[in-house]
Amino acid sequence: MAKGVFNTGHVEIGTTTYNVFNITYNEKYAEVDGTDTGSSGNVKEYYAGRADRTFSFSMFNDLGSADIALNSSDTIELSFAGKTYSGTGIILEKNVEGAIDDMVKTTYSGRFTGAVTVTPVT
Repeated sequence: MAKGVFNTGHVEIGTTTYNVFNITYNEKYAEVDGTDTGSSGNVKEYYAGRADRTFSFSMFNDLGSADIALNSSDTIELSFAGKTYSGTGIILEKNVEGAIDDMVKTTYSGRFTGAVTVTPVT
């Protein structure tokens, strides 16, 4: 398998495309404990729960531009690592960071609110 270098990618929210330097997509399923007195032996019974799909991305601040709106639903597309992850999501958090001799950076994080479509980038 070929190793990938992160040198291309973008985040699209609605119809606006943002250049970024870091993207993270996480998918985790809840673990549901179904153990009861009818369970056999001394082991617990677990079942797969619902998916929790979160994301974050970091970008350099474009001085004079408006921040991305928080707490509103929109279509979100994360494109990196040879794949595109798209669905409806909400940006929930913003963290702005500045330091001497460094660029001002903003990291946004949020959650997909439904199914996520994953497609290869060609």
